[in-house]
Amino acid sequence: MSETVTLREVTADNEAAVRALTVLPGQESFVASVAESLDEAAVSPDAHPWYRAIYAAGRPVGFVMLSFDVPPGR
Repeated sequence: MSETVTLREVTADNEAAVRALTVLPGQESFVASVAESLDEAAVSPDAHPWYRAIYAAGRPVGFVMLSFDVPPGR
């Protein structure tokens, strides 16, 4: 049986659950936390951040964020 995987906007209703996502031990040096990423997106609207929560079987299991116009030095 396969699970449906979807991308969902981060909203007031799911933000706490999405911020609570963590990576496995040993992966912290490869990627920023969800909380750090969301905070950076909030203070860098000029970078045009696009982010979504990754859901599987109706629950948040991951996070993805892209930026379309990152200012120099960021």
